[in-house]
Amino acid sequence: MTTENTTETRSGTTSDTPPGPPPEPTADPPPEPTAGPPPESMAPPAAPTPDVRLLRRRDDGRLLGGVCGGFADYVGADVGLVRLLMVVLTLFGGTGVALYAAAWLLVPVHGSSRSPAERLLRR
Repeated sequence: MTTENTTETRSGTTSDTPPGPPPEPTADPPPEPTAGPPPESMAPPAAPTPDVRLLRRRDDGRLLGGVCGGFADYVGADVGLVRLLMVVLTLFGGTGVALYAAAWLLVPVHGSSRSPAERLLRR
């Protein structure tokens, strides 16, 4: 008489392999927590700083109202080039005078929050 080593599986079929221990998990265990700051990849992104630039008239080094100097600071140009542009606009149609006068009334001086027009209207 021969004995066969057969086992029945869940599906109801028989198998020739004997039951053995369950297979070991292959996943790595979670890493141990470490002291110190988290790595840069896990750190939250830094909040962007707003680059707020305000158009202000200069209160130092100005010839008339500080409009050209303030505009040069705002756009990052040389004040001499801005003054030359205003002269050219004045010679070709008079637009330079109108722009300068409007900026003198509407743009506040550096260090102030109100323009001359706001001060005149709120009296």
